[in-house]
Parts: sequence; C-alpha cells; structure tokens
Amino acid sequence: MQLLVPAKPQAPRFNQANILNQNYFTKRQYPEDSISHNKMPTIFPTWPHVLFGILEPISLYDSPVMGSLAPVFDLDGFINGQTPHLAGPSIQHPSSVALAYQLGNLYHLLFLVGVAVLHTSTEPEVLRNYLIALTIADVGHVYATYVAMGLDAFLDVGSWNALTWGNIGATGFLFVNRILYFLGLFGQARAPKVTHKNE
Repeated sequence: MQLLVPAKPQAPRFNQANILNQNYFTKRQYPEDSISHNKMPTIFPTWPHVLFGILEPISLYDSPVMGSLAPVFDLDGFINGQTPHLAGPSIQHPSSVALAYQLGNLYHLLFLVGVAVLHTSTEPEVLRNYLIALTIADVGHVYATYVAMGLDAFLDVGSWNALTWGNIGATGFLFVNRILYFLGLFGQARAPKVTHKNE
C-alpha cells in the first residue's frame, strides 16, 4: 500500500514590480499617476506650487536678508535694518538679540511647516486653510513693520532697504497672489485620483 504524502505548501511568490504598485494588506492598487510612487505629490496648479511650495519656503530658510539665517549672517544688520530710517545702537540690547534669533527660528518653523504641508498633503482643504492662515499672517507682518517704521518712513519707498522690501514688498506680493488663488485665477488644487481594485 502506497502512502500519499501531502504536498508541502509553497509560500506565495511576490513579483517585485507588483509590490511597488500594490499594498498586500489593504489590497489597494494605485495607477501610475497616483500618489503611490516615491515622489512628493503636488495638487496645486503650477504657479501656486512654484510660488508657495518652492520660492517662499526657500526665502524663509536661506535668504541672507530676511530668512531664518539672516540673524546668523548679520545680526546687527538684521536688527537695525527693521527701521532703516533710524540709526541703530552701537551695541545691541540682549532683548533685541533674543527677539532677532527667535524671529529667525520662526522663519525656520514656517519653512518646515510649509514643506510638510504643501509637499505631502493630498487634501485641497488642508492647503486652502494653510494659505488662509498665511494670508492673515501677511497682514500682521506688514502691520508690525508699519508700527515700527511710522507712516512717513512706511510710505517713503525710496528709502526702503532690502529688508524693508522683504517685509513689505515681498509679503504684499505673496498676499496678492494668495487672494488671486482664492479667487480661482490660477486654478484650484485637486485631490489625486486613487483607484481601488480587489483581487
């Protein structure tokens, strides 16, 4: 009498190409143009992505004039340049030094938050709310500069230095572009399409 030995079960074979395009735990498959691939998604139209997702974060991080590294490059210039119409002190008060470095740290924080939100979020509402927060902050930034400079110096554009152009000019430019985006002139962010397919 011949004994039948059951066949040894074989482990499932995985195709490497399928692994890149399939999640075996959720059985979810992604199309080629979806968010599954190893590249940062962007759901912004081209110009808002370039301006808010690339140029603005770069200016917040490594601009020697008003970025997070500005106090490191030139502490006295960063502090005294906030009010170009006034002569700065020969020795900075410790409070001014602390505020300058804290402001630089806030710029660095905005850089990190901007990159995290704009380059990873796939929800249009998240991007819109983020831009609304920045729009409100734009107004506060320009107003703070106005309070420090006074009306006459604020309106005397010819006497502005590079830092003033950053605080007022660049901020105003970003503010206007955010408003135009809200009005739909550049198009709207769209969530990526994800298809589901059960095996």
